Amino acid sequence: LQKASDGALSGLVSALGDRWSYYVDAESYTALLERRSNQYVGIGVTVKFDDERGLSIQTVTAGAPAETAGLLPGEVITAVNGESVAGEARYDATGLISGPAGTALSLTVLDGTGAAREVEVVLASIPTQVAVGRLLDNGVGVVSLKNFNTDAAERFRAVTDDLVDQGATALVFDMRGNGGGYIAELTEILDYLLPEGVVFQSQPRWGFHYESKSDAACVSLPFAVLVDKNTYSAAELFAAELRETAGACIVGEVTSGKGYSQLTIPLANGGAM
Repeated sequence: LQKASDGALSGLVSALGDRWSYYVDAESYTALLERRSNQYVGIGVTVKFDDERGLSIQTVTAGAPAETAGLLPGEVITAVNGESVAGEARYDATGLISGPAGTALSLTVLDGTGAAREVEVVLASIPTQVAVGRLLDNGVGVVSLKNFNTDAAERFRAVTDDLVDQGATALVFDMRGNGGGYIAELTEILDYLLPEGVVFQSQPRWGFHYESKSDAACVSLPFAVLVDKNTYSAAELFAAELRETAGACIVGEVTSGKGYSQLTIPLANGGAM
């Protein structure tokens, strides 16, 4: 019955003929909200499937449960709670390392010498590293932003402030692969960067005109924006506004070309439109 209901709702919305309108079922909506929160429940590792013995650990997030438990890059997870994740099972193994925060797991791990040990680790909510900054030798600060989801503005501002404090003489904002996010996060970032004036306008189909203004406080440095074909939605608007208001140079590929913002409407069945 649930599959039939989901199928009917999906077909109903698709029949509108609007490429920007779609239905997501309850499970997909839960996952969507988790992605938009810029945090996830896990142990804080990235893995590859190139080792038939199990999950090959590539990186370990600083301060995450995996680091606390002593897991290291290059080690291999071969079993979760005694269940082997070797061979073909490794492709479904990430589903075993999941659950609500506070869930305890026992991992069998092989170190670089092939010696096995049991590691107890507890799932926790881990922030996504959404903003990263670095200062180049020529004094240019580079800020890479992954999205405009929850807390993106706060993290963007912290990284940019740090580069300015280090003496950055110009700033490059890397929006390559940025899939967009919330308008509120975008306008907060634009307010932070730009001088007084209108920094964002939208015109919904029902006729209500909206605009967001920046105050006089701003970052008084030259800007440039890196973009590619996967720069999307709010990230495109960010680049356009920096060019129009601050004369920023845009470098890279033609972006995805969305130009629309969307509303998410939760539904009674746990899904959303």
